[in-house]
Amino acid sequence: MVIVFAVGFAFLGVGSGGLDLASLVQSVFGKGSSGTSVSKARKNVAKHPNDPHAYKLLADALQTKGRTAEEISALEHYMKLAPKDTTQLQRLAQVEVQQASGAQQAEAVSRNAQSSVALTAFFTPQLGGTDPLTNALQSQVSKQAQDATSAYGADVQRAIGTLEKLAALQKDVPSYTQLATVAEQFGENTAAIAGYTHLLKLETDPATKAQIRSRIKALRKAPSTTGG
Repeated sequence: MVIVFAVGFAFLGVGSGGLDLASLVQSVFGKGSSGTSVSKARKNVAKHPNDPHAYKLLADALQTKGRTAEEISALEHYMKLAPKDTTQLQRLAQVEVQQASGAQQAEAVSRNAQSSVALTAFFTPQLGGTDPLTNALQSQVSKQAQDATSAYGADVQRAIGTLEKLAALQKDVPSYTQLATVAEQFGENTAAIAGYTHLLKLETDPATKAQIRSRIKALRKAPSTTGG
């Protein structure tokens, strides 16, 4: 077997630009319970706060509405009550990667806006003076870029953490491949190296093991891009 290291990207839709991961999640896990609205699901959770199924129904209802952040929260509650349910943990990881991918795009847009505004002047400042309108806009755009960067970093860390939990539970080639490739895509090189290292222990094909060693070597020389 020869691993194509893009498998994690293709499966999760990270950076591909061609795969709607929300549709993938829905196709794999269904579109939720058509008979359960979000309000009904929330009432059910309030009545049965220790029932993992109640949180799953809530997550399903939120998924149909495209309320990703709330779906993640519901799934996180579910996993606290059913920590070994790898099916729902995989679902949570997919949704979190979707969220992180969106945050990555938002961060790139905000950084581009920051760069553009930095080169803009609405008024020619007086000698020795400043352009208050431009300064105010630059300050606002800079704050938005910082917030976008923070949100992106937090989303990535959450997604990687879930993938690490999944790999620790399943201890198989697909899980560690998924962890390593997604971590690498997001620039989390420490997590990627750890994933590839575990993968190296499980893999038996000499050619594939050589590929893995090559990736580990390259990652050790490369800087992380999200602080990991």
